[in-house]
Amino acid sequence: ADGQQITVKMLSDKFQTMYGTGTDYTARRTTQIDRFGVTVDGEIANELGADMRSILHSAAADGGASMFIRGLNSITADAQPLVVIDGIEQDMQRDRASLHSGQFNNILANISPDDIEKVTVLKNATALYGASASAIYGARGANGVVLIETKRGHSMATRIDANISAGVQLIPRLPTMMNAAQYRTYATELLGTVPNINEYKGFYFLNDDPSYYYYHTYHNDTDWKDEVYRNAMTQNYSINVQGGDDVGMYNLSVGYVEAKNTVKESSFDRMNVRFNTDIKILYNLTTKFDIAISRTNTYVYDDGIPAAFDASTITSPTALALLKSPLVAPYQYSTILGRFTNLMSDYDDILASSDAPRSAWPTPSRCLRTVPVTTRIRQRTPTSPCVWLLSTTSPPN
Repeated sequence: ADGQQITVKMLSDKFQTMYGTGTDYTARRTTQIDRFGVTVDGEIANELGADMRSILHSAAADGGASMFIRGLNSITADAQPLVVIDGIEQDMQRDRASLHSGQFNNILANISPDDIEKVTVLKNATALYGASASAIYGARGANGVVLIETKRGHSMATRIDANISAGVQLIPRLPTMMNAAQYRTYATELLGTVPNINEYKGFYFLNDDPSYYYYHTYHNDTDWKDEVYRNAMTQNYSINVQGGDDVGMYNLSVGYVEAKNTVKESSFDRMNVRFNTDIKILYNLTTKFDIAISRTNTYVYDDGIPAAFDASTITSPTALALLKSPLVAPYQYSTILGRFTNLMSDYDDILASSDAPRSAWPTPSRCLRTVPVTTRIRQRTPTSPCVWLLSTTSPPN
């Protein structure tokens, strides 16, 4: 109004353009994947977080993630995108049940990030993979499509790439729990609110006589987080060989990864081999021959807690690390030897005589020492995974 001139500059290089000389009707976004990662979905969450929302299932290395491109658009139907690897539609097995609560079967854990050339996210996938009869994948592309392309041979001269990496995962930051003195005061005050408390007997932690039989069993100061968690290390090895001539190109990759979780006795390891070829049969006819074999071992335990404590016994070591009383110890005390033995302690019964529902918790260390379920997955082709259970021994119920 006063004659001043205002200049507005748009930082076009900081934002993804939607309209250039034409319209990108698929609203696609392509990125390269960090080859030092453990799983593909974890790297997709890091690289394409603005284009696709990823919610990790757990902190486990192979836990996987729930991916949403256009948000959660249905309450009952699957709202996650279609995953296509080298032109082959994948069955992500999202509706499969696990032997252990809180665990998920992650199909993408079979693929090494070092084998991936690029990942493309198609937001408006119905424009290309629509619901019409002539569409390629039909209405399954309505939630978007994730296109994963693995590495292929591009150099006629033989090229060898070797990668070695390692990483450390620190113990997660957990809430500060009560020590033995604080818990004893808390439990004593809690017992004072129980009607007719004088009718109950057997609260062993209230007896301070050192000669008492249960004195050493219920007079400890245990930090259960130290018994359950640890600093974990990840090792990743891979080698890639590519070459060829005018007739055919090939790409051979071999990889091994071992990722230990921060929960003791739990880990994930994968051995994978992939061989991709492009063969020119005629001047106008080219064929592809791909084969991939992946073997994964996952050592898992129950995770999470039931909606109600009286519904079932909690056997999750991570949950018990926050619930278990610090008054008890992870090992049994022998009155004959006068010391703790190497035998794991069983359920405690601090409040068992009060008839409180599910007042006795199992020992987290005992759940960790129990042989976990080991799942081995061998994937011969991207569309036909087979699952063998090597062991079905679960923690005690």
